[in-house]
Amino acid sequence: MTDLNTGWTENRATLSKESSEITSAVKSIEENLPFKIIGFSTDNGTEFLNETLQSYLINEKRENEIEVTRGRPYKKNDNAHVEQKNFTHVRNVFGYERIEDPDLVEMMNDIYINYLGPLKNFYTPCLNLKSKERIGSKIKKKYDKLKTPYQRVLESGALTMKQQEIIIDIKSKINPFKLQNELNIKLKDFYRILENYRPELKGAA
Repeated sequence: MTDLNTGWTENRATLSKESSEITSAVKSIEENLPFKIIGFSTDNGTEFLNETLQSYLINEKRENEIEVTRGRPYKKNDNAHVEQKNFTHVRNVFGYERIEDPDLVEMMNDIYINYLGPLKNFYTPCLNLKSKERIGSKIKKKYDKLKTPYQRVLESGALTMKQQEIIIDIKSKINPFKLQNELNIKLKDFYRILENYRPELKGAA
């Protein structure tokens, strides 16, 4: 999930697209966000368009109402902010292989929540598109200054004083160099264990 205004991105791995698993993942992400969700836009996959998830999002007990929308069928660019993260936050980290072991999925979520997420959101600058203009056959794009999602969240004016204090405190406790080293160790462990779940490769050897 990616916030359009700040670029703040949270990932969760699930073993399947079953509605209860996806709903649990969305709930975990929401609990970890430094701000409230006011809108939720997805593609047309049945993992999102189901009664379980919709009931969770459109809940009368919520403090604030969430606007739920979906993209047009077969138009991936309607969710371009998320699609571009499929490489930087997913494929570039865990590769293209299908993961089918629950232990590995648990390891992926540990990496997402405790290592990769903090590095990307607090210390990795990204560009935000401000405008684009078509000039003949070309499109001219203008971007704002490089900023981390953390900086954009603080500058958004959307946080309460309490939320600001919490997110500033979290960042103050992060050593990015140490966290990067720990991430590298975690990924080595992940790929070492992944190799043990490849019986077809062992047989071929």
